[in-house]
Amino acid sequence: EADLGLTSQAVEHPGLSSRLLAEGRMHVIAPPGWWSPDELHRPLRLQALAGKALIGIDARDALGSLLCGHIEELDPPPRVVTWVQTYQLARQLVSAGQGVALVDPFTALAATGGEVQTRLLEPAISVPVYALTRVHEQLLPAQAMLLEQLGAQAERLLQDGHN
Repeated sequence: EADLGLTSQAVEHPGLSSRLLAEGRMHVIAPPGWWSPDELHRPLRLQALAGKALIGIDARDALGSLLCGHIEELDPPPRVVTWVQTYQLARQLVSAGQGVALVDPFTALAATGGEVQTRLLEPAISVPVYALTRVHEQLLPAQAMLLEQLGAQAERLLQDGHN
């Protein structure tokens, strides 16, 4: 029922066509003061999350499922204090001091005003952004321009946020 869609999940559907618009990297966010100013300029190793309080993303989400696989390998595993279904809710809980969270780069970049700290995750976990359209429908010029602008803006944000 929609003409266009945006998703971070690869979609396999005979009636839909997907196109990669941009690709960023997974970030770790923490409450203010969690890391020193020097640490903020360095990626965080995944192992540093061992035993920490973590806001977990629902494993039914494609990125959430991928993250669960990485997190389960940590020793000791992080303590998931709350499971959420959206990255925005995870960011709100982190800003309230409930723990740290692994989030997409756009959620990390949306945190302004010092409400959370953000660092790139190492090893890098790719976060794609796909545009979805109907297979048998030609895009209108305005739709094509919108997708072009969305892709350009996403790339600009990712570059400004150091991807």
